[in-house]
Amino acid sequence: MKLYMTQTKFNTYQYKRRVPTKLSKYFNTNTIRVSLGAELLEATQQAIIFNTTLNEALQLQPLGISKDILIGQ
Repeated sequence: MKLYMTQTKFNTYQYKRRVPTKLSKYFNTNTIRVSLGAELLEATQQAIIFNTTLNEALQLQPLGISKDILIGQ
């Protein structure tokens, strides 16, 4: 599984992923970019959570699930 996690020049980690086309109508941007902190283990756990959430939303979207459920408002 690709984590979409990079290390910045300040030795912190960042999650950066393009918004999947099928979910673009739910976002105001084309890229999701989130700071994950400086600890590798915690950053990896957060990246896995973001990936899992986006992948679940991709699977639920064709089922006509409510926008509130997909993006967790």
